[in-house]
Amino acid sequence: MDGTTRCPHCDTRFKIAAAQLQAHQGQVRCGHCLQAFDARVEFIADEPHPQLELDEFAAPLHLSAAVLSEPEQTVSAQTAVLNEPSVHEDALLNSAVDMPAVKGGRIWWGLMIALLVLALLLQLSYLWRADLAARIPSSRTLLQTMCNWLACQVGLPQNSELISIESSNLEADTNNSQLISLNVLLRNRAHYALALPHLELTLNDTQERALARRIFKPAEYLATSQQAEAGIPADQEISIKVWLALQELNPSGYRLVLIYPNP
Repeated sequence: MDGTTRCPHCDTRFKIAAAQLQAHQGQVRCGHCLQAFDARVEFIADEPHPQLELDEFAAPLHLSAAVLSEPEQTVSAQTAVLNEPSVHEDALLNSAVDMPAVKGGRIWWGLMIALLVLALLLQLSYLWRADLAARIPSSRTLLQTMCNWLACQVGLPQNSELISIESSNLEADTNNSQLISLNVLLRNRAHYALALPHLELTLNDTQERALARRIFKPAEYLATSQQAEAGIPADQEISIKVWLALQELNPSGYRLVLIYPNP
């Protein structure tokens, strides 16, 4: 017999057929809260309205049609409420409940999300490996192990905004008019060591037009390659002196810029 049942999770009532109670041992899924439950526990069989059970000759002949129409309208309204579940409720209530499949799907999606998050973390660690190693020294070993697989290196961070030119000048050699020296004082304002930048020197004429330009690598303006690889220690300064041959140039000014090559 058809009837109604109630979801114990959200107290929603809906129409259910006898065939649904017999299938899957009465297990259905609520279309409102999507929770599964046994529809047989709260099942109430449909019973005809008392007015519909009256013998057609039992009512007094003098009753007006308007009096008899009131309960009919009430029954019609109640039947409409019970027979109009939403599209989602009807579809879900008529489907079989497969709890292992639902749990398996959630586990699968959970694993997929975890793998995506792990891939994102690995990518960020690769891109920011130098900064991570400088800020978190204990991570350097792990990052270096990762680079062994990816054929990369864990160097020092490159940040020109944290390195300042404290002073710079060009000085002529008193013994040779064709030689000048570039003197630069660099300061690392970070709380960790930074990679040494390249120095881009441009010699200008009186009209601020470039006469010559050269880029000096750390290995060229430092005495040893070990100094270049060590970078600038945290909160420290480094003095640089480079000799240049003018070769008949007569510069009246210069421009000095700190640059980093592409990582």
